[in-house]
Amino acid sequence: MGSGDGQFLDPAGLAVDASGHVFVTDQTTDRVQKFDSDGTFILAWGSMGFGNGQFMGAVAVAVNAAGDVFVADQDNFRVQKFDNNGTFLTAWGGNGGGDGAFRYPNGVAVTPSGHILVTDTNNDASRSSMPMGRS
Repeated sequence: MGSGDGQFLDPAGLAVDASGHVFVTDQTTDRVQKFDSDGTFILAWGSMGFGNGQFMGAVAVAVNAAGDVFVADQDNFRVQKFDNNGTFLTAWGGNGGGDGAFRYPNGVAVTPSGHILVTDTNNDASRSSMPMGRS
């Protein structure tokens, strides 16, 4: 337990890519950590904040076939997309009840066809998007 590399305070989401890398979101430290298939720490990214690559509640994570990483950023009302090494690529969402907006997204998944599925707690909904970039 802790906030150092390979440590967690509040692990919330887990995903595995095609190469066996394991991605874990930590809701309290607002970051994503990447491990190899043996559990060896590789890298971490993110911090608390509102900017690109920052989180206010990194609660869920998913990886597509290309290795892109999607993170449900709950209190920023968005989903952020990163490459496999944590480089920010894009984000979408925003606070609201309409199409493309979220009120506390708390789950994210990628379908085999590359669609991004997001569960949205306070909108009592699940939403689907078209494939984002490489899928």
